[in-house]
Amino acid sequence: LGFLGVDKDAYLHKQDALQIRRHMQKCDDCDAKSQCDDVLNNSQTADVDALGFCANIEDLKQIRDDR
Repeated sequence: LGFLGVDKDAYLHKQDALQIRRHMQKCDDCDAKSQCDDVLNNSQTADVDALGFCANIEDLKQIRDDR
């Protein structure tokens, strides 16, 4: 969330609990955690394209754009 500039408190207050649970489940089920960690730890800018593999990226982009 922070990588994309999404305020974590706003996310928790504005998103439906079921949607947050879905995001968490997709992340838990993901096989690309090491790739994700690499992008998040090594990118200097919030490059959405670098997270194209993320199962949550479309939802997260929408959340970011709605802020």
